[in-house]
Amino acid sequence: RRPVVVDFGCGTGNLTLPLASAMPHCDFVGVDMKQRSVELLAQRAGDAGLPNVRGVVGMIEAFAEPFDVALALHACGSATDYAMEAALRRGAAFVVNPCCIGKLKASISSQRGTAA
Repeated sequence: RRPVVVDFGCGTGNLTLPLASAMPHCDFVGVDMKQRSVELLAQRAGDAGLPNVRGVVGMIEAFAEPFDVALALHACGSATDYAMEAALRRGAAFVVNPCCIGKLKASISSQRGTAA
C-alpha cells in the first residue's frame, strides 16, 4: 500500500498540493469541513496534474480511513487535538501547530453574546 498523508483542516490545499507534488509516491487526503474549500482543493489538484490528491468534506473526529501521517498546521481550536487523537489511534506520525485558540474562544463568545 502507498503511504497516505492526511491534511486535517486542509483548506484549499496550500500545504497539501506542494507536498503532493514533491512526494508523488504518497497519496494525500485533504479533510476540511467546508465544501467549497474541498471543491477548490480538487480543482487545484486537477489543474496541477496531481492524481495523488483527493478531498473529503467532514469533521476530523469523524474521519475513519487509514493513514500513515497526519498534518494539522492550521486546524483551529480543538481540531488540533482531534487530529492528534486520530493519529495516535492509528499509530500514525503527526505534525501539528495549534492555532487560533484565543481567537476562536473570543469569536465563539462574541457570537453567543458573552464575554470570553
